[in-house]
Amino acid sequence: MGLASCGSDSKQEDPQPVVSATPSELSMTRTMTYPAASSRNNGLSYTQQTLSGAAVLEEKRLYLNFVAPEGVDRVNFEVPRTALSPGLTGTYPVLSRSNSGGIVPALYVYYRVNVATSLSGSLHYSAQNQAQGQLTITAYDATRKLISGTYEMQLTNIHDPLEGPLPSSTALRCDVNLTGSFKDLKVE
Repeated sequence: MGLASCGSDSKQEDPQPVVSATPSELSMTRTMTYPAASSRNNGLSYTQQTLSGAAVLEEKRLYLNFVAPEGVDRVNFEVPRTALSPGLTGTYPVLSRSNSGGIVPALYVYYRVNVATSLSGSLHYSAQNQAQGQLTITAYDATRKLISGTYEMQLTNIHDPLEGPLPSSTALRCDVNLTGSFKDLKVE
């Protein structure tokens, strides 16, 4: 009589560790500074509860978008894929009308109306204005597809975003400063 084998011919895979979704951490601050003749200066800060972000790595670009769904501000950055370092980390200067060293087109949107049925806002492209700033990517986890970093952009002497989409030639002008950070933002 032979002995029966207790073993099985099928392989059992080792259990895989459970990977929990890491929540991203986002912040953004915007200030508008007007000429000395105006008392209209204002600022606004957004926290995690009032800010959303998106990151998309496409064939030709890395697109980052930060928006306050219940607020009035949005900023987008587009880093050309050819400018990205192999690990994505680095400092990428914002493209400006006067900055020949800038490589990142950026867009600032100020929403006067931002509801599901209606949008109205002012668009300010960095390449069409006097802009300074940079997008800095401090970390990229390629396995989990998470990106972290900071951004800053200053738009100088732009039409007052509060004036409407087609401001008059006498509309106030102002400087807009945007700063923010993102940690563990999921890259699609």
